[in-house]
Amino acid sequence: MIELNEVTKKYGKFNAVDDVSFKVDKNELIALLGPNGAGKTTILKCIIGLVAFNGSITVDGLDVKKSGVDVRRRVAYHPQHVSLYNHMSVVDNLKFFAGVKRLDGETINRSLEENGLKDHASKKVSELSEGLKQRLMLATTLLGDSPIILFDEPSANLDIRGVLAFKEVVDSLSRKGKTIILSTHLLSDINEIANRIIVMNQGRLVAEGSISEIMRKVELNTRILITLGKKIESEAVNNVEEMLTKAGAKTVDIKADRIIVSLEVPDKIAVLRALDESGLMIKDFRVYDPSLEDAFLKITGDEPRRSKKEV
Repeated sequence: MIELNEVTKKYGKFNAVDDVSFKVDKNELIALLGPNGAGKTTILKCIIGLVAFNGSITVDGLDVKKSGVDVRRRVAYHPQHVSLYNHMSVVDNLKFFAGVKRLDGETINRSLEENGLKDHASKKVSELSEGLKQRLMLATTLLGDSPIILFDEPSANLDIRGVLAFKEVVDSLSRKGKTIILSTHLLSDINEIANRIIVMNQGRLVAEGSISEIMRKVELNTRILITLGKKIESEAVNNVEEMLTKAGAKTVDIKADRIIVSLEVPDKIAVLRALDESGLMIKDFRVYDPSLEDAFLKITGDEPRRSKKEV
């Protein structure tokens, strides 16, 4: 549904986006993940034709450069920074954006109800908390029931309850068949909801895939620490190492009454089963799985910071 081919965006000599290509299928929820300044916001602006770029982008079969207006009719864009009229009330803001999209009054009433804004309808935007402003921004974004939704750092100013509520909204939209790109630098935003992750750093696409695929690509292993009820006899060490290696262990380190096993995540069950069937007197064991944070830091942590902020 969305396809980018060799997209580059420069500001002077600065490459905000550097030769990026990827596809987003219909009904897919993609997380565009990267630190501040990675080029995520610029990618979203390119997709809806708000900035000129080199390369090509198609949205629902339409060339963004040739059919920008038609593309924007199909796409709802939730910007990073709140873009509301502070002197106007909540309901008047909704009326304005609904008017731009040629929607009726019933759509506004439904939006107030669904977004928990009914009790704040007459308040001016300047009187709202940051959380309520974000909620109103979300409400204006979702007016019109667009099939494609782009979110740019949507949870930046939300508290924990707001973040959880936002995740529920995104999950609901995904289940309704929406095609979603969620740009964020917060790993908590994407855990459990994204079908696929695209990792950006310094304007470049540096990794792509499901969470499990990315974990495998960066070769972060699970570690299992086993404490035994008694020390392994020296003549049995080789047998234990061989047994665990056959089960999938990458490395086995045996020291007195402790065994430390390193393995890939998919082999965890097989290794634990081998331990259970080994006859060893296991007193305790702990499993340390690598986190998405570990993978993200390994992918992006070794590169120098960019000279400009996200644009």
